[in-house]
Amino acid sequence: MDTVAIFRRRMTDEDTAAEMRRLADIFVAEFGDAGGVRTVGVDFDFCRDAAESLDALIDMYLDTTPDDVETDAMIRMVAAYLGEVVVRAGKGSWTYNKKRSAAALLLGTERRWESYPMNTVAKKMEAGPEFELRTVLHTYLGGGPSTST
Repeated sequence: MDTVAIFRRRMTDEDTAAEMRRLADIFVAEFGDAGGVRTVGVDFDFCRDAAESLDALIDMYLDTTPDDVETDAMIRMVAAYLGEVVVRAGKGSWTYNKKRSAAALLLGTERRWESYPMNTVAKKMEAGPEFELRTVLHTYLGGGPSTST
């Protein structure tokens, strides 16, 4: 099913979670070492260490001067992957905000804080190296940078 069509119809939280998992899996297949595309030398395996490589991947991607369609697809895939890292770490869950017509992460112990990974990744695409997804990841997951980077 077309991603845009999915987000135009009435979404449930379960639909949103399923779509974000699907997009994250596409990202891994396209950009992870296991997928055969050696971009930043990382096996994107939904762990914190791998997610910390997203900034380098996006900075390399921006150097290719992509068009708007490619950039939109990249934003969706990276946002889904970033969110899935948080969800799989037990620090958040996917929801669909009907007022904003957007996928969001519910964060915090009571899932009261809402964050929009697609907006965050779009900001990274606009700002380039000056804005780091890694900082956002630390906010989502808690703690500082991983010690292996």
